[in-house]
Amino acid sequence: MTTTDLKETVSDVLNFASDKLTASLSFLKDAKEAGADKINGFVNDVLGMAPLIEVTGFNMKDVSVDVGMKRSTSYWKTTKTKKC
Repeated sequence: MTTTDLKETVSDVLNFASDKLTASLSFLKDAKEAGADKINGFVNDVLGMAPLIEVTGFNMKDVSVDVGMKRSTSYWKTTKTKKC
């Protein structure tokens, strides 16, 4: 393998990695935007029920929504079993 071949191979690998990273970041951005739309809809639905919620004794002065990402349990399960 010559130096030129090595440079071309490294260049190809870097381009491939860059394309994959760009695609992944684009997917995450799309997921974030879709999540924001869902949260806005949820908050608007809750605010629409504010009069009913306040009648039950809850204060609707502030509404807070927390969001997190749940780790996939199937990915983290171990294949080891333990016999008792």
